[in-house]
Amino acid sequence: MLKMRNGVLNNFLNIALENLLVLDFEATCDQPIQIEPQEIIEFPCVNFSLKEDRIVSQFHSYVRPEVHPNLSSFCTNLTGIVQDMVNNQPTLTEVLTQFDGWLAEQQLLTDEQRDKWTMVTCGSWDLNYQLRNQCKWMGHPVPLYFKSWINIKKIACNATGNYPKSLIAMMQSLGVEHEGRLHSGMDDVKNIVRTVQELKRRKQPFYVTDSYR
Repeated sequence: MLKMRNGVLNNFLNIALENLLVLDFEATCDQPIQIEPQEIIEFPCVNFSLKEDRIVSQFHSYVRPEVHPNLSSFCTNLTGIVQDMVNNQPTLTEVLTQFDGWLAEQQLLTDEQRDKWTMVTCGSWDLNYQLRNQCKWMGHPVPLYFKSWINIKKIACNATGNYPKSLIAMMQSLGVEHEGRLHSGMDDVKNIVRTVQELKRRKQPFYVTDSYR
C-alpha cells in the first residue's frame, strides 16, 4: 500500500498540483563567526493557487529564539528584525502548531487535498537544513508535509539553462522585478511568488524536486 508524502506521490501518480505553499524562513545569524544553533525567527508562508494565479491565503509569525534569545546587530541589519519583534512571540513549537491549524482551516490536510499541493522554497536551506536541524535538536518531529518540496531554483534552471545562485539572480535571469526588502521573509516569499507566476507564464511544469524521509 502506497503511503508516500503528497509531493512525492503526486509525481509518482502524475497528479497535477493545484496549490503551492511558498515559504522563506529568516533565522538568527552573525558574522564573522556563525552562531550555533541557528533558530527560525520569521515564519512566513503563502498559499498560491495555480488555477487562480494568485495568493489565496497567508500565514506569518515572528518566532522567539530560545537558545540565543538576543539578536545580533548583523542579524537585525540583514533581516530588518529588531529585538522587540521577537520578544514575547511564540516559540517554534507553538508556531508549528499554529501553522498546522492554518493548513487545516484551508482543508489542505484532508485525504482529498493532501496530494494536490506542496511546499516551495528558494533553494533547500529552509527545509533540508534549518527546519530539519532545529526540529532535531528540539526533539520535535518534522511534520510530513515539510519533507518534500519544490526548489524553485531548479524549475528556473529548466527555463533558463542556468542554476541561479540567489533569489535576485533568479529573478534577473527571468526578467522579474524584485520588490521590497531582501531577507524580509514575507517580501522574499512574495518575490518567489512573482517568479512562480513568470515560470507559469512560460508553461514550466511544477513538480517536487527534493525530499527526504
